[in-house]
Amino acid sequence: MKTAFLFDMKMPGARRAADWLRENGYQVDGAVTGEMTGESLYQLENMTLDLLIICPDTEYGACDGAVGTGRDYEKTAEFAAGRIAEIHEVLERSIPALDRGGEKRIVFLTHACSSINWCGDRQDFAAHMLLAGLNMQAKLLFNRLRPLGFTMRCYAFGENGAEFDLSGPGIGEAGREDGIGPGEYIGLDFCFDPGEPIVHSDENRLVMRDRFFREIAW
Repeated sequence: MKTAFLFDMKMPGARRAADWLRENGYQVDGAVTGEMTGESLYQLENMTLDLLIICPDTEYGACDGAVGTGRDYEKTAEFAAGRIAEIHEVLERSIPALDRGGEKRIVFLTHACSSINWCGDRQDFAAHMLLAGLNMQAKLLFNRLRPLGFTMRCYAFGENGAEFDLSGPGIGEAGREDGIGPGEYIGLDFCFDPGEPIVHSDENRLVMRDRFFREIAW
């Protein structure tokens, strides 16, 4: 049976992905922000994993208005840096576990507002800082791990100008979810030719796509 580890498991987007994975034969484990002790990180490092999914806890826990509205920037930076440091530790400790597995895939469940082109949101400053840092982590890891046979997926919830949310796709007029969900996207294998130009290969470059499979610029 294939194995998957999700962090942060309490986020709605992660739970949706976990439901799909279980339905498709994965054994799913996970943790939430603040839970990863030294012992749990050691256990994670010594697991055998096929799939790691990162869905960051972006809940700042305070009124988080627009830039220039009296925010405590030191507190905001501390929030973003702390979350990024914990995610970084989970990622690094997972690499040996993924290397022992067969699939060797890392997934980032993020939001369209993390794009420098798509963001129309003037609120949620702390969450934006966190997601921007996550994008950079994803890119650095991709450059390092792709030559070693790892693959990566980056799925963006939300849409340009939409309210910030990491729960899942919107509801269509018929009362159903439109587009492809995070679990389905995670499970896709992209065909590629090692000799083809990188610009044409979703497997050989880090691509962020939304539920309609639209590519979103970093």
